[in-house]
Amino acid sequence: MLRFILAAMVVVSHLTSLNIGRPAVLLSFMLSGYWVSRLLAGWQASVPAFYVSRTLRVWPLYAVVTVLAWLLHAHAEAVRPEGLWSALTLLGLAARAGDVIGVSWSLDIELQFCLALPLLAPLLIHLRRAEV
Repeated sequence: MLRFILAAMVVVSHLTSLNIGRPAVLLSFMLSGYWVSRLLAGWQASVPAFYVSRTLRVWPLYAVVTVLAWLLHAHAEAVRPEGLWSALTLLGLAARAGDVIGVSWSLDIELQFCLALPLLAPLLIHLRRAEV
């Protein structure tokens, strides 16, 4: 329900002059980070299996929407095919041009978090033990 409310806040922000979308996106990132951390902490399989699971959950729908958006956009103006391939890679999309959908940067940020989390987890565990 909270995700729905946050998404509605973003829609309202886009349709009106109310500037409530940015805090909703930031809160959504925090919640996403929390849940991904919890999922990874409770994951019984290997870390690569976790990544495969997350990829299969998110990327196929993203790819379909990106290709459809690219095709619709290609009919309106001449769009180079390499732009589609750049958008489908997703990683690093927030820092480069080529976001066909216009909001894929948020998935890129989540992807970067998911990739960095297992690398940071040992350091965070070590720091937590050092505090005790």
